[in-house]
Amino acid sequence: MRSTSKHRLIVLDPALGPKGGHHVALLDRLRAAGAVGDISIPVDCYGSKNLSVNQDIRSGADNVQTIPFFSTEFYRYYAETPGLAAANHYIATLAKEYLLALEHVIKDHLPASEAVGKGHHERIKTKQLLIFYPAMQWVHLMALNLAMQQVSNTGPNLKVEHRLCLMYNPGRDYSGEVINATEWLSYKLACKSLAEFANVKMFASDQELADHYGHLLELDKPMRLHPQYLVQLGQPRELQKVDKQGQSIGLYFGDAKVEKGFTQLPDLIERLIPAIGENDKIVIQYVSQGNCRSVLAAEEQIQDIAEREPRLRVTPSYLSSEQMQTILSSLDLFVFTYDAMHYRNKSSGFLWMLADKACKLIFLGESWLVREAKRLGMNAYLCGVRDLPDFLHCLLAEANQENIERSEAIPLTVDAPVRDYRKRLNSSFFDWLLSDARDYSLMGQ
Repeated sequence: MRSTSKHRLIVLDPALGPKGGHHVALLDRLRAAGAVGDISIPVDCYGSKNLSVNQDIRSGADNVQTIPFFSTEFYRYYAETPGLAAANHYIATLAKEYLLALEHVIKDHLPASEAVGKGHHERIKTKQLLIFYPAMQWVHLMALNLAMQQVSNTGPNLKVEHRLCLMYNPGRDYSGEVINATEWLSYKLACKSLAEFANVKMFASDQELADHYGHLLELDKPMRLHPQYLVQLGQPRELQKVDKQGQSIGLYFGDAKVEKGFTQLPDLIERLIPAIGENDKIVIQYVSQGNCRSVLAAEEQIQDIAEREPRLRVTPSYLSSEQMQTILSSLDLFVFTYDAMHYRNKSSGFLWMLADKACKLIFLGESWLVREAKRLGMNAYLCGVRDLPDFLHCLLAEANQENIERSEAIPLTVDAPVRDYRKRLNSSFFDWLLSDARDYSLMGQ
């Protein structure tokens, strides 16, 4: 006879390191959930070996531990589109690390037999492990597929489920046209190979990706969504009444990247400062990667402006999820400086972090951000960068609709919010994570 023990959660995330981003945000959420009892099972997070240089990141709830493990640079091909031949060595190297990690996990958690009485009957406790992969590009998917082909048999008493988040566009435009045949075929080969494993479940991070991967895998419906995990949305918040003078305008948050408009910030700040009131403030937070000359130059210029302009508040360091939420909740308006062409088909988790905030959003060009804001029914405007100072001034002064229209900013035409989509995206991440695998098949919504 068999009985089932509690689950254990394993997170395999080679990109989990000390520099921030959504990988650390996930760890923050796990630690916070463990501290308050929202997740009571043991959690092992296998991250980059660079984790060992940051002791603070390794502290947290007693049931959540981090294990420095991976040496491979996870985002080696973040800005490139290599062919399979060019990426072969990288894939093979990462596959070896995935295999070592999987073998280590399986060896540690194979259940021991418990003899019962003097007879030959045994009662074996069946253990259930959930292995979670937060973000996967096609090179990572192929590496995992190679590792799983070689992993040892777990036997009947250790049930292992692998849940994969597909967060990256597989080379298809939102219109349905394949715009990168190399990536499309690479993702197709990797995903179809992994779909052969009965214990592998793949989930898309947003509606457009669900459509793309559903088409790629020739499903009869879009791929299932996973709840976003950067922040728990849809929860009641205790709002404290604060006598606040002036408005807070968020201009940049997150990793300092060219494609997110970081290098344009100095010029934009200089143009926006005259448009805001004496009691208003512009808020910027960033984490420097320290490996791009143009980004480093922009950092220096921003700091110079902050020294002489008290209305500019700059935080050049990582913020915990709780700290980030506190600041975002205080914003009245946020301007997305992201490059519209770069984000035409690329998602941003930061938008979801603003989904339950009251602040208005301004986008500077058509992109995935605009389409997702429409799907979520967010309070947003589309404005040309040249018109931004005037439009910002109008919003801050609570101008009437006629003045706003004269600024040539266009309020987004929000369709009736897709309540089911928002509900699925914002449902409890931990309930989803710890649910029975049978409730979340690869196909269907």
